[in-house]
Amino acid sequence: MRMRFYRALLMGALALTVPATCMAEQSGGWTNGAAFGGTAVALLAFLIAIDIAMIWVARDAKARGINGGLLWMWMLSVFFLGPLGIVLYLLVRPRGSVYACPKCVNDRLQTLIECPHCGLG
Repeated sequence: MRMRFYRALLMGALALTVPATCMAEQSGGWTNGAAFGGTAVALLAFLIAIDIAMIWVARDAKARGINGGLLWMWMLSVFFLGPLGIVLYLLVRPRGSVYACPKCVNDRLQTLIECPHCGLG
């Protein structure tokens, strides 16, 4: 499922950048169009990096017992603040080691009483 999403994201990136470079070539030079194409690629790379960071923060927060609105708050802070949001999350998140739950094999914080995924106590 995730592979399909990332494949579609890559195809969307190509769909955005290829017309920009073709328009630049047709207009008689690479000066303006190449800059737009390069900017589009850089913006897309930044958005993909933010997406990956949001997924990591969501998984790590879920493993550490953060659910609901607080989980969404951290994901939105990473989306809007970028690297600063990741640093803030790393400073504030619950401390401790994460290990695999014996029942559901998902990651969970060792100090939690029950698994946030399956509820095993």
